[in-house]
Amino acid sequence: MTAKHVLAEAGIPSISLDKMDSAHALPLGGSIELYVDASHADKAKEILQKEEILD
Repeated sequence: MTAKHVLAEAGIPSISLDKMDSAHALPLGGSIELYVDASHADKAKEILQKEEILD
């Protein structure tokens, strides 16, 4: 399950920003940033830590 999916299931909308370098087709060759509204930030962090998606 993805972080975005977990947050959506909890009713927290999020926006993802893919920062993967398109010149590299490696599976882990970049990062994806996930943004939530500041009013949901603490709850989102708590949920993602509980699901062991976030340290």
